[in-house]
Amino acid sequence: KGKIRSLLEWKSGAVQEAPLGKTEYDRAQNEQQQAVKAILQLFGISGDTQNEDFQKEIGHTRVSFWDCPLNKDYADRLREDNLPLTEAKSENRINRIAGTAQDPRQTERVPAGAQFDFKLTIKEFDGDDEALSDTLLQGLKLLEWDSLGGSGSRGYGKVKLQNLRKNGEDISEDFANIQPFGK
Repeated sequence: KGKIRSLLEWKSGAVQEAPLGKTEYDRAQNEQQQAVKAILQLFGISGDTQNEDFQKEIGHTRVSFWDCPLNKDYADRLREDNLPLTEAKSENRINRIAGTAQDPRQTERVPAGAQFDFKLTIKEFDGDDEALSDTLLQGLKLLEWDSLGGSGSRGYGKVKLQNLRKNGEDISEDFANIQPFGK
């Protein structure tokens, strides 16, 4: 959830060290203000009692992310083939002058191709429009283009979302066509 929010904040141009709030919304203009509002509506705003009217305008957090357990069929196949659920990856640093390996270490990671069951829910309130759902799908597409967890620059944490459904309807083709930075 936090990674998707962060990617959407970067995309909006409003990213900062602290979470976005009313000040950033008021400072933003036009499309950026719409983007900040959608992020706040989807992911929530801190309980600031000095801005109760703004909290009412934003409303309750819309999106909830659930645990992503390892897909049962995938895990059963690994067990049947006596394969591990995780792997250890050895790494080091190369001294560019001496040409020697230094600082050896091992990282435990999920093997490429692992399958997880992913679920999120989005609450829709009166007055909400399709823009919130579109923003969330853009955030999921940005996640596919980026990485999840540490060592993303090494290729770890790449995710691909498959068999996406919205209210029981397959939206995989629509998701494949999303271009968060234009058409």
